[in-house]
Amino acid sequence: MNNRLVKLYIASMSSPTPSPFPPRDVRPEVAERQTLRYREMSPTSKLALADALWDLAWDATKAGVRQRQPHLDAAAVDAQARQILRNAAD
Repeated sequence: MNNRLVKLYIASMSSPTPSPFPPRDVRPEVAERQTLRYREMSPTSKLALADALWDLAWDATKAGVRQRQPHLDAAAVDAQARQILRNAAD
């Protein structure tokens, strides 16, 4: 488990921003089942899920950068992806 996830988790606990859950396109009974599932998960499982979702977001962001700017080397792709994800948090 890395420190980035722990910091994100702690920050999310004190965030005044209302939760986007459930999304408007999810039926209430499905959202309720998902909420119950999250409540059943251990903190370790929740952080593992967050880590997997972060990896997915990172990989998808880098793929988008590579698609839009195929001339960039790996370091430049990483830098662009970091900037995109940093801006997404605002």
